[in-house]
Amino acid sequence: MKINYQTGDVNLAAAFLKPLVNNYQLSEDAYKSIIATLRVSHGKAETELEALLTIRDACLYLKISKPTLYALIRKKQLKLRKIGKCSRLLQSDVYKLVND
Repeated sequence: MKINYQTGDVNLAAAFLKPLVNNYQLSEDAYKSIIATLRVSHGKAETELEALLTIRDACLYLKISKPTLYALIRKKQLKLRKIGKCSRLLQSDVYKLVND
């Protein structure tokens, strides 16, 4: 499998690889090694991965409708991340929106 890693976003790579671990197509050790390598190569020597939320999960957490969530994205109050055809939000971004 070839991963096109141009965005510099380790979380996107992690979100892409995690289902492979869950389906036993990639070992947990290999997953951790790949993510650690990406973090070090991009100057992010972190050990924790940030959680990603689906649009639905973010709406449920914020208790808002999808159109309202997309309005927040258009206003750049939240940043939408695309993983293939899927759209995700960083959990920390959603929490910051609530706490600010």
